[in-house]
Amino acid sequence: MSCWFDTRGAIGIRKMIIADEEGDKIEAAIPFGYYKNEIPKYIEEGCWYVISDFLVRARPESRRNTKHQYSIKFVPKTLMYEVIRHVTPQNYFVFEDVLNIRNGLACKEFPVDVFGIIIEFTQVTNQPNEFPEVEVCGNGYRSVHFKLLDPKMERITCRAIGFLADEFVKVWNAGSYGLKYKKQPVFCVLRFWKIATCEGEQILVNDYGCSRFWFDPELYGLDNKKNGMMIEAIVDKKFADYYANAIEEGQWLSIMEFAVVDNTDDIKKTSHPCKIYFLRSTCVKHVLPLPHNEVYHFASFSSIINDTIDVSILADVVGAVFDVSPLMNVANNPHDVSGFRISFKIKDKDEHTWECVAMEREALDFDRNYRLFGGGVLVAVLRWWEIDRYFDGPKNVRICTHGSISKVIPNPNIIEVAEIRAILLLSFINNNSTKMLEEGNSSENPSDSFKMIGDDLPGASDIDLAKMEGTGEPEESRPLGWGTSIQVPFVLIERLSAQDRVKAEEFINKLITRHNELEGGKIEIRKRRMDLEKRRLNIARELHRLEAHPSDWIEIGLQEYGNMPGCILSIVDLAGQGAELFRNPKPF
Repeated sequence: MSCWFDTRGAIGIRKMIIADEEGDKIEAAIPFGYYKNEIPKYIEEGCWYVISDFLVRARPESRRNTKHQYSIKFVPKTLMYEVIRHVTPQNYFVFEDVLNIRNGLACKEFPVDVFGIIIEFTQVTNQPNEFPEVEVCGNGYRSVHFKLLDPKMERITCRAIGFLADEFVKVWNAGSYGLKYKKQPVFCVLRFWKIATCEGEQILVNDYGCSRFWFDPELYGLDNKKNGMMIEAIVDKKFADYYANAIEEGQWLSIMEFAVVDNTDDIKKTSHPCKIYFLRSTCVKHVLPLPHNEVYHFASFSSIINDTIDVSILADVVGAVFDVSPLMNVANNPHDVSGFRISFKIKDKDEHTWECVAMEREALDFDRNYRLFGGGVLVAVLRWWEIDRYFDGPKNVRICTHGSISKVIPNPNIIEVAEIRAILLLSFINNNSTKMLEEGNSSENPSDSFKMIGDDLPGASDIDLAKMEGTGEPEESRPLGWGTSIQVPFVLIERLSAQDRVKAEEFINKLITRHNELEGGKIEIRKRRMDLEKRRLNIARELHRLEAHPSDWIEIGLQEYGNMPGCILSIVDLAGQGAELFRNPKPF
């Protein structure tokens, strides 16, 4: 994973950080000297090696580059050789949360991995090393100062010092990133960087020898980190009608010939420093969709509390929506859409709660869809909402809609929603279990207690069934049919006699059970359709490659189907020079 020469002692020593198939990391040292078996002269990072017959020794905690309490030391009989076949393509990144680093919650004893886009870059040539806890290679007076922005919109200051600063500048200039990073995102990955303190702020600094960096790397396991960069696109009103009919949400597009303008809005839709502006000459084409997952850039509630989030950028928030107020109109004219308001609360998995307000037409949409959903607690994503800090202080914050871009996405299939749903279910079960213990359970059958809990849960396995008041505690009873889209006539059922109400609820529960069975089947079919669509796209891309012009055969890698004989290579070369290849337009 990392290999370097440590020249701080009287005799230099080669050091490495290595990982096994499980991703467990340990530091290894190769002293200079005699070895019975030849040790590779060049050890390439990213390659797999077999190492045997070595010494294992305890490692002082203050000097570790990994969390492993031991280290490996090579001895004269140690054997090391490269494995031709890679065991796994994993790179075993363990990314630390930027907010944890800034808040002092990350462990400073060991190097960390971080990723983000570069938003600031400065070279410094005459500044001594300010961090006695960090040793650097080379001239400590040379350094590079830069800042990273992570997907949660959290920023962190980083410094490359000494030899790594020279390498950083060399790669930066060679890739022309100095011209790119203000116009388009430059994705950066830092591996094995130390946490240091500078003027009361937690920052990242390269450590002696082991620290690494990459710009826009093509490394396994980073696709979901690099993807999802967003930029705002503006269509002039002269072309609005055309594009309103030509473009739909969720489509993949190829956009060419557009203007790039600075993103100077007071409230920005994305963190990108620029926006795209469509011109008369702009060319937009529909392309085959790429397999992908929806990318959210969630704002952590703790960053809102600590006022470390950039409130000038619209944010995504996930949590349990509850305590929804009635729809109201604050305008003098009750028919004025701009006066509509509806407020509610949202709670994250750590029990942090914020006030939210949907305004204008978005308030009408929220009220209608929420009533169709059935009311109660809804686990949802608030996408592109504004964080409004109307007064100083951690509590004087609300989350508001920002026009038609703001959306509410109920129960998306993501891990963050699953965690909150699980917490709601556990809370619901624990509260009902406590209530039963206090009341006593006289049943002789021990399983009856579980049946009583099950009776309070709906027929479905949905977790959003506990209706909460503003206190967050479940009510004594929840609305019949909550958690489904069935339109249950609550008002009329509540007016029935007790006996008729039991019969009505039994019938409604049968409808709910059948509805949930069908919903489950629909989800399974949707998953199979997605898998088939991915297979269809892969086949379409493969066919597209095979139908390419012969001049492109080498570039697109058709050699993988078999060794190209010399005669074919000559034909490919002539095809690239424009030679006539076909007597008619039909395929071979």
